[in-house]
Amino acid sequence: MDKNRKMFLGIGGVVGLLALLLCAAAIGSYFYWDRIAGILGLAQPQNVARMLPEDTQFYMAITPNLQALPGYQNIKKLYLDNPDIKKMLDELKDEMKDEAEISFEEDIQPWLGTEIVIAAPNLSESMSQSAMGANATPAVIIAAQTTDREASDKFIAKILDQAEKDDKPFSSDTYAEVTIYSQPDEFDEDVNLATFDEFVVIATEAELLQQMIDRSQGNTESTALADSAKYQKVLSELPPNAALTMFMDFGALFSAMLEDSPIELPAEQAQNLEAFDAMGMAGLLQPDGFQLDTVVTYDLEKMSDDMKAALKQSASPNAIHADIPASALFVYNISNLNRMWEQIKLSLEQTPDFAETLQDFETEMGISLDDDVFGWMTGEFAIVVVEAAESAPGSPPVGGYLLIGTDDVEVAKDKVAQIMAIFEEQGMPPLETIEIDGIEVHASTDPFTEEVQGGYGFHKNYFFMAFLEDSIKALASASEDSFENSKNFMAVREHLPAENFGYFYADIEHIVQIVDSQLSDFEREDYETNVQPFLEPIRAVGASADVGGVEQGISKGTFFVLVTE
Repeated sequence: MDKNRKMFLGIGGVVGLLALLLCAAAIGSYFYWDRIAGILGLAQPQNVARMLPEDTQFYMAITPNLQALPGYQNIKKLYLDNPDIKKMLDELKDEMKDEAEISFEEDIQPWLGTEIVIAAPNLSESMSQSAMGANATPAVIIAAQTTDREASDKFIAKILDQAEKDDKPFSSDTYAEVTIYSQPDEFDEDVNLATFDEFVVIATEAELLQQMIDRSQGNTESTALADSAKYQKVLSELPPNAALTMFMDFGALFSAMLEDSPIELPAEQAQNLEAFDAMGMAGLLQPDGFQLDTVVTYDLEKMSDDMKAALKQSASPNAIHADIPASALFVYNISNLNRMWEQIKLSLEQTPDFAETLQDFETEMGISLDDDVFGWMTGEFAIVVVEAAESAPGSPPVGGYLLIGTDDVEVAKDKVAQIMAIFEEQGMPPLETIEIDGIEVHASTDPFTEEVQGGYGFHKNYFFMAFLEDSIKALASASEDSFENSKNFMAVREHLPAENFGYFYADIEHIVQIVDSQLSDFEREDYETNVQPFLEPIRAVGASADVGGVEQGISKGTFFVLVTE
């Protein structure tokens, strides 16, 4: 055989071997895609969801190997490597070992895989039984992936041995070639334990465990949770690389609640509850913190027109941030209080006697909530908390103000003047008109110290009401250094929906500094030992709801905790 032919055959053999390996990899990927995708963080593992019944109403999956997630190193550096926290965790491990004679590091960690699931298939059934006065405990399933069957079998053997010593022995039986260990309980809270399909599974009902075995072996035609349209819709809206994923079947739970509740809800409220399908949550580790995404799905066709209108609001412009200082400790802003009042009123009108109660209030006060109060509140709204001098010895050094935007400042001024005149007729002390940092304020002052305790006025196109003089100064200072310049807020906002209904925000870093300055020596010792190590790395928290998806029956939101050095 000539040299070229040998080389050709050699290359051909290598190519053929590579092709064979690629085919094998493709076939393996097809059958084990759930596991591969879960390990790579490309999708949530569905191994247990394929064994659970379709009508499972609560499902939570946890990824124990956080090392594979992008934000793990940040959490490790700030928490797990912290000597104080390591000490607390070590004490917790020792306590667990003393009480249960089980060591996580020795008995569980060697075999624990990438998926832990907690599920409750029949929550609505237990809710119905509880409503009828029965002592009903929902059936619970806990499943943990095992990567080392020998090690997990040793763990199970240790549990069985300990139960024997405690005079609460397990019995054993075989179902579909799977050994099931059962420990009966006098309160019908049995423990059933088995290992199959690479999972250690604990169930409080033997029948549920058997059904899971049937699904894992393909011995049943019943649909699994993983194939549920509700479940799939929720998971498709959540990020795949989550450390924690939760699903809850709102529809089934609300139906059970409405059916068994001794209180009959107004027809429209019941209709709106029945329109909700499911809820999901996903917790992610990010390089600079922890993110929690939420999704709620619903059927718009089942909703009342008022509820549809409430969901289909336009995004907040968030222009109000220009009148909030960067130093704000807490901010909550939304749009259009007038529209919110209309929606609340429509809902309350379903309640007996609401109309009469509202009319009595308006007659007594001499005002119309529609025309005199909420009618002019057509702009943005914000509640702001800021640092301020103590209003009295021992009081927290914080103040605050609210802003209510309007499209017609002159009308708003007239309405506010009418309301204040009514209050003065009813005995409210007259207010003094003063100027604070260029803002005209109708202020209430302390008769002894002459310090401003609070007041109201108009600033740009906003009505404001403030507590303490420093709050008004903070409002004035926003023009020089606004909330949009807050370093912590900017970092939090990066993780929140850009098109939203407004923001919830708290500057934990500065709030903690204020709390720290108020602690007594006695309080400080416990605080520095048990609280400070956990709070110190947290800079801020924020949340907002996404305006997109409403037309498709989907509402999404995000909560973010900024955790950095």
